[in-house]
Amino acid sequence: MAVAMKAPAAPQTQQGPLAHPVVAAHGGLHAVEAPMRRTYRKRELIFGRGDIVDHLCVLESGRIKLYRLTPDGREMAVAIVEPGETFGEEAVVGEPYRALYAEAIEASRVRMIEPAQLVTLTSSRPDVLLELTRNLWSRLGEVERQMENLAFRKVTHRLAGLLVHWAEKYAEPLANGQGLRLRIRLTHQEMASLIGSSRETVTLTLGQLLDNGLIAYDPTDRRAIVIPNLDDLANYANSAQ
Repeated sequence: MAVAMKAPAAPQTQQGPLAHPVVAAHGGLHAVEAPMRRTYRKRELIFGRGDIVDHLCVLESGRIKLYRLTPDGREMAVAIVEPGETFGEEAVVGEPYRALYAEAIEASRVRMIEPAQLVTLTSSRPDVLLELTRNLWSRLGEVERQMENLAFRKVTHRLAGLLVHWAEKYAEPLANGQGLRLRIRLTHQEMASLIGSSRETVTLTLGQLLDNGLIAYDPTDRRAIVIPNLDDLANYANSAQ
């Protein structure tokens, strides 16, 4: 069956004399001047699998989803990129073509570093090389965690494990101290693509976790997931192992 590929939407590019180079105040990649940055709307494709590699991307704001397409056209998410993290690391190792799709899951701003600039940076700036290595190691850990979930856990435990992982990265305590609220908001379909399931199964499983008291919803914002007790949810996620 032929799969319709998404074409990258025309991003808003800031270049030229009115677009100042992007410079941050910290070391590593955050202190690297870049001649270009682009802004993307929610759901815009930044690059697709097979596209020519022309830069390393540094996410300044927003969130990016990295994914593959299965032979039957389903998304299989690989990682969620957070501000300060890199993606499109093919530019670092000299690969000519993109291996994944990258899509903005909310309005995002991306800084672009060209391969020629990367060569200079990695040979003269150990802080930049160290940061790239850490980012790649973190991405590898994400992939290994997903592989473990797919191989050894049922869908309900995969989803619980995903929520625990998000709580460790994105949670904020409730004002009343009765749990944690997740700051990340993904659709049921996006959750499904991260755990190798379907949207319908994710919706059903969230209902089961809700019935069991392992999650709740913020009464002031029904889209925000609340975890009343992180230890209980983590124990449930690990109970299948």
